[in-house]
Amino acid sequence: MLGRIHTAAEAYASFNDARAVGFESINLDFIFGLPGQTVAQWEETLREIVTWGADHFALYSLILEERTPLYAQVTSGRISVPDDDVDRCDVRTGNRTLRRRRVRPVRDQQLGAR
Repeated sequence: MLGRIHTAAEAYASFNDARAVGFESINLDFIFGLPGQTVAQWEETLREIVTWGADHFALYSLILEERTPLYAQVTSGRISVPDDDVDRCDVRTGNRTLRRRRVRPVRDQQLGAR
């Protein structure tokens, strides 16, 4: 859907590989507000990623960029993205879920471990 060249499992393996070779500070970026993504699915993603032990999490709302396949699919009505209310809920969910796991906010929609 987003045209990423990696799967979630490959991202996790790469994270573990980076730790294994000695990287001490690792940032993970995640996008929410994906087409078809529910708040429950986002919560599950958050619960999973905090178990990885990253040093910093950056959480971003999906931005549709012109001249991309996703933009064309959304503007043609073939798929839809969550509305602004769901997007705001995802931001709150991200903040709440990560705080419960002792991850503190760094700045807007970017969260770092203590």
